[in-house]
Amino acid sequence: MTARRLLYFAAVAAATFSARGLAAQQTDVVRGKVVGPDSVPLGGVLVAVTSISGNVSRQSRTDRNGNFSIAFPNGDGDYMVSFSAMGFSAKRFEVKRTADQEVLLADAKLSRSAVQLDAMKVQQDRNKPNRNDALATRPAATISRATRRRRRRSRRRRTTSPAAGSVVGRSTCAPSAETTTPGGR
Repeated sequence: MTARRLLYFAAVAAATFSARGLAAQQTDVVRGKVVGPDSVPLGGVLVAVTSISGNVSRQSRTDRNGNFSIAFPNGDGDYMVSFSAMGFSAKRFEVKRTADQEVLLADAKLSRSAVQLDAMKVQQDRNKPNRNDALATRPAATISRATRRRRRRSRRRRTTSPAAGSVVGRSTCAPSAETTTPGGR
């Protein structure tokens, strides 16, 4: 009979320790909804959940309906939850598991925060293009030899053309000693 009792106690002890081991491997899910001051769901809010005992941190963002869900395998049931979003005050609080909860609720209502930023001066030197020369914006190496020849020929034609009098700044009559053209030509 003592062998039976001993076997019975061993079985009870094994069942107790294995039940504790299963409980320690429980997955905690921190889930909630984030709304603004007017109870409208806020999307894109950064939610950070940190396990207090293990100091393990996980982050998520709320969906467009303001919902979020973060899982902690082998969770300890004690978490700090923080919320932050542009234009809203940050919020932080603790969430604890009671009894054998697997889902911990962490709903939050954020209030608006108006922060005035300091003035800032942005300055950049601007490269001004040379508008007098068409070739100034293009490096000489990229212009083909044939293009350069054509441009030289067209410049020569302009200066020796019979229609040179129609070009602004050119005179059809030869300058005399009494008259001068603008620029001394």
